[in-house]
Amino acid sequence: MCALVIDDSSYYRNRSKKVELLSCVRDHACNCYFKGFRKLTAGWTDGSTFVPLAFALLSSSKPENRLYEQGPDVPENSPGMLRRKEAICKGTDVVLALLDQTLEFVQEFQYVLFDSWFSWPKVIKGIKDREREREVICMLKNMPTLFYTYQGKSYTLSHLL
Repeated sequence: MCALVIDDSSYYRNRSKKVELLSCVRDHACNCYFKGFRKLTAGWTDGSTFVPLAFALLSSSKPENRLYEQGPDVPENSPGMLRRKEAICKGTDVVLALLDQTLEFVQEFQYVLFDSWFSWPKVIKGIKDREREREVICMLKNMPTLFYTYQGKSYTLSHLL
């Protein structure tokens, strides 16, 4: 069985000062802040191999967390400007864009896997709207304001368990 895996990793640039869209980013693995980017990767796996298909470097969507803004005189419709606009989007929006990019190249997978960082209803519904025959596997969020429907009733995750 094959799957599409979406994951983010930290891209440290602690020694950098003047890198476009350099920002202060939280590393959720070690619970610390660093200078750099989040690298979002979408790749195909068969369980023993992993082939990266698309990626995006994410800066902070909040201007106050960006340490260095983009340079002047960037043409509006250039590929560089498109990457800059993508870098300041929210990660949940970029996940769906990466999925659209990978679907152009790969159709041989049954599952879409990602961690709880992206397990918002907006992302899960966006994937299911694009790929009805594929299943989504992720760790769900246990939040008091987030409800899941089971047999026609709404529950928080803690009430389902």
